Amino acid sequence: MEFGFLCRVPEEAGKNAHDQFEAAREVALLARESGFRIIAMSHGFAPGPGRVTAPETSFHPLVLLARLAGEVPDTRFLTCIFLVPTYNPVLLAHEVVTLDAVTNGRFMFGMGIGYRPMELSAVAITSKDRGGRMEESLQIMHKLFTEETVTFAGRHFKLDQFVFRAPKPVQAPHPPFLIGAYSDVAVNRAARLADGWLPGAFGELSVLERQAEIYRGMVAKNGRPAGVVGVHRYLWVNEDRERAYAAAMAHEGSPLDGYRNDQLRSSLPEYAARVKAEGMRWIEERAIAGNPDDACRSIERYRARMNPAFMIMRHPSKTLQGIRDTLRLMGREVLPAFKE
Repeated sequence: MEFGFLCRVPEEAGKNAHDQFEAAREVALLARESGFRIIAMSHGFAPGPGRVTAPETSFHPLVLLARLAGEVPDTRFLTCIFLVPTYNPVLLAHEVVTLDAVTNGRFMFGMGIGYRPMELSAVAITSKDRGGRMEESLQIMHKLFTEETVTFAGRHFKLDQFVFRAPKPVQAPHPPFLIGAYSDVAVNRAARLADGWLPGAFGELSVLERQAEIYRGMVAKNGRPAGVVGVHRYLWVNEDRERAYAAAMAHEGSPLDGYRNDQLRSSLPEYAARVKAEGMRWIEERAIAGNPDDACRSIERYRARMNPAFMIMRHPSKTLQGIRDTLRLMGREVLPAFKE
């Protein structure tokens, strides 16, 4: 199993855009130095519901990953996740094939349908459009990467004998398409149309374990090559177990986490009947937390119950020093235990 780190701009990085970029760059380079083999970036351009301002800066992930590619030549790159329905698929395919070339085939395209109303309304789409736009976009991008002339007639997009001037991807037939999904419907979409499934950080392990079986079963039923299963988790690790747990509990009680937790239960049948995970059960279901030994045991639990090809970790510290300390501790005392 490989490990990746989701690089973000901590709030303390300030308002200057270049300072924010340098902070994100430092995190990526330190993650690689600490032993993480996948550098991930998220995609988002507006705050979530209930927020007037965004809590942190978000750069465009494809541009930032292209900038980092030359500095970490032995690392893979991942969007975790990219909001495909907010884009035109032809323009997106052009950016994806460019990043695949810049990284020399080290890019994995993680994608999802999005959930923030402000983002969807800004690009004139509705929540009901998301799934359809996603499916059509995947079909079109696959055609653009594999065919010389593309004709497509869908509800959202149409192409008539279109000739795509971009080169063919380094990875054949294209960079791996990994769909982020919480619902069984979206897991089935990943099995039908993508090369892998990458559940989000808010999914609960006991649900993800069942969905991993659904995904692998659907891939086999569809006669597709074995798909990649990843997992995305929050990370709180500290030499002092209680300090790590306290930080995790503070996040568990935050308004943003509460919103997302409630949204899962109000919108998805997979979570509607479940008792809300709180306290230590929240940590066990959704996080890697505790001291280094606790972290190792948690990782082993995911490996035993989901058998993921990789695990992406994110540490929501508001300070750059907090992220530095976490990465260095992971590099010294956790990741070495999992070297193949």
